[in-house]
Amino acid sequence: MMVHLETPTKSYLQITNSCTLDCRQCYTRCRSDSAFSDLTKSEWISLSDQLVEAGIIHVYFEGGEPFARSDFLDIAEYFSRRALVWMRTHATTLTRSTISGIVEARIALVSVDIFSDNAKEHDYLSGGEGSFNLTLKGIEGLVHSGIDVVLICIVNSISVGRLQGIVDLAARLGVSKVGFFRLYPLGRARDHWMELAVGVRHVLQAFDRLNIPPTLKVMQSWHPNNGNCCWENAGITSDGRSIGCPYLREYVDYGNVRKVQFLETWQHPLYKSLRSGPIRAGACGECASREGRPGGCRAAAYAFNRDWTAHDPHCQFMDVGIDITKFSDFPTSGETAQ
Repeated sequence: MMVHLETPTKSYLQITNSCTLDCRQCYTRCRSDSAFSDLTKSEWISLSDQLVEAGIIHVYFEGGEPFARSDFLDIAEYFSRRALVWMRTHATTLTRSTISGIVEARIALVSVDIFSDNAKEHDYLSGGEGSFNLTLKGIEGLVHSGIDVVLICIVNSISVGRLQGIVDLAARLGVSKVGFFRLYPLGRARDHWMELAVGVRHVLQAFDRLNIPPTLKVMQSWHPNNGNCCWENAGITSDGRSIGCPYLREYVDYGNVRKVQFLETWQHPLYKSLRSGPIRAGACGECASREGRPGGCRAAAYAFNRDWTAHDPHCQFMDVGIDITKFSDFPTSGETAQ
């Protein structure tokens, strides 16, 4: 059944584009000095009121690194008064004080990025020497404080051989879930695509070999879990651009909330079109309906085909000759659709 929302219910908010790490697979090319265009605290507070009035009941903060902002917990606490709040962090800067602040701000879940169960590989991918040990320390502090923690791993050519190790690490740390996410051609990940990209079948074979303990839930974003979720996404970048899905950040711009009301951007023609889920004839088989829409992820479809109605190339059943490991197989234009 096709689900149509008059207004969104959840929002992904890039609270800052600043970060203390230099990750090779960063989708926003964030740096420690790149927060100059971030929305201010007062702008985020005002936006919170707009989003709640529009029907948002769930927000997910990410960055950059949210804790690169000294006022992040104040903003999160304001949002949590009227919405469910989750966040994503690399956890390297967490202290007892910040972990207590997470509890006090009523942040219900914390996702933590882990790039490998091997310190050397993790530090190489994060661009920060010693970051692996700092991240583990942060995770241990979160778990000890009773906070629900999910480990997030963006699967690439390096980490694909470490998936079982990451599962085992998660079990030892006592987290509730591990999420294995696909790599998108965005930001620095695009710059390092030839090094980091990994084929669909290689990843699926690695998943098939996993031995998952009964106490741990493992999520992954390959077929059939590659739903076309544009119908419900309402992402906003740190500088105020409404982009729907966070993986569309280089491909769309529905308007800036500094200039227009958020709900005006929700009515952008392209945004409305993607929410309606048009898929080219033959782009999907009988298993098409996932998360209320056929065709898989629209960001991946557009990135590799430059066609909003194409199939998601991460589906092994709809392989039409696109080799996602080769940079030349998709256009490199950084222009956004207006």
